[in-house]
Amino acid sequence: MTREQNPSAALALTELDIPRSSGGRPSRSRVVAVATVALVVVATGRGLLDGYVALRDRAMIAMRARDVLTEHHPLVGMASSGSTPELAFNHLGPLLFDVLALPVRLFGDNAGAAVGAALVNAVALWGLIRAARRIGDERAALVVAAGVVMLVWIMGAETLYDAWNPNVLVLPFTWFVLCAWLVACGRMRELPLAVGIASFCMQTHLGFPIIVTAILLAALAFGLVRPIDRRDDVGRYVLVACAVGVLAWAQPVWEQFTSDGRGNISRLLDAGSDAGEAGSPSLAARIFADVFSPSRWVSPRFEQDWSYLDEGSMPGPLLAGVIVAVVLGIGVGLAIAVAPRAPILGRLWLLLAVGVAAGVVTVMRLPLQFGAGLPAYYVRWIWPLVVLYLIVAALSAATLVPRSLLGRGRALLPIGVVAVVLVLIATAVDVRQPETRARYEDAVRSVRDQVGDSAQQLAGTRVVVRFDTLAWYLPYPYETSAALEQHGVDVVVVEEFMVRQY
Repeated sequence: MTREQNPSAALALTELDIPRSSGGRPSRSRVVAVATVALVVVATGRGLLDGYVALRDRAMIAMRARDVLTEHHPLVGMASSGSTPELAFNHLGPLLFDVLALPVRLFGDNAGAAVGAALVNAVALWGLIRAARRIGDERAALVVAAGVVMLVWIMGAETLYDAWNPNVLVLPFTWFVLCAWLVACGRMRELPLAVGIASFCMQTHLGFPIIVTAILLAALAFGLVRPIDRRDDVGRYVLVACAVGVLAWAQPVWEQFTSDGRGNISRLLDAGSDAGEAGSPSLAARIFADVFSPSRWVSPRFEQDWSYLDEGSMPGPLLAGVIVAVVLGIGVGLAIAVAPRAPILGRLWLLLAVGVAAGVVTVMRLPLQFGAGLPAYYVRWIWPLVVLYLIVAALSAATLVPRSLLGRGRALLPIGVVAVVLVLIATAVDVRQPETRARYEDAVRSVRDQVGDSAQQLAGTRVVVRFDTLAWYLPYPYETSAALEQHGVDVVVVEEFMVRQY
């Protein structure tokens, strides 16, 4: 099936591309993919050489990953910060623990958690650039790669090997949207992969289920009802996708029906029906407007929360309304103009519209922290959505501009590759971890060493962790418990509320 070219356009996306051999030479998109994966390797290696320590929730994630396929095998995800003493619940599933189990067993809690998270992000980077290449030509893939590099710049190098469940999903979620884009165009062979990545995102953090489900269902509807390219055996890949979904969700469903007392899914439904004070469309608009602000990109603040009490954390309602109106106007205008010429881009615009709508619903369902705002880690999906908006806007503009003005885009390719590599280098050098982290790392490293020295004396005993004397929000309880478990010492939690944490 040949690609139909539009002689008046600089970039025409009328049919899905099939990557072809380049005569033994690596394609530019493949070079960029290798460079981004190399960035993950460099960042992780530097972190490990600097003595990386899995702090707080990361220590608990490593401990639960070590429990995989043991008598304490986890069937649900991490305990949710939205839990209360009256109603404790967890994130939906244990797929993150399953993925990290082997690295943690091989390299220990600290290095294992970092290596496992780095592998997740490296695979996601490679996969999303591959997906971009299947959607368009080399120029389209390079635009997507440049956008993803901007996303990595926002995240910071240390996030590339961070196993914390909100952070480890940023790049996989981006990959999921690109796979869903292919499905929406009719490429059903990507559906099993999309279902697998969607399950990973939905189970790992409760900020993702609504938006992931909405995008996946929309992509499936477009791909089945109005496919742009139908070369795949639909029935076959739908059956494979169903099998992937059953396997991915078997553990949390089993826990629901075999748990002592109420299962986790029932607890989540109860929590959802009584979420307390939650966000609003106005808050969602202010958050989106803030993420589009240039200051967020020049000096990234990936960890900064959005709070009503801090007027500098997000634009005011009036300014936010103006920013959102401009962004929506540009998006709608480009989508309407480009859809007849490049229906593939029209599908991504539609998926982003669904994603934004689902994002607003998510914000309206999330509980406000102390009634004052939303923590940044509640809505990690917002950065990929904004980056994908910029990507599809750039691709749409390139499609509408006459080809003669851009010299067929060839001159831009070397410039684009150089720009991507420079940003990758800058990201590898840049570190934006909180100032308190270094202090905590030294303290926790010392505590874990002491636990290791004392483990033989505690062999065969049980250690009771009391959170009424050792505050849960300090880094020490989780790290101490993880170190004890790693040395074969059983840990018992007294407080019923904390049982689901362990």
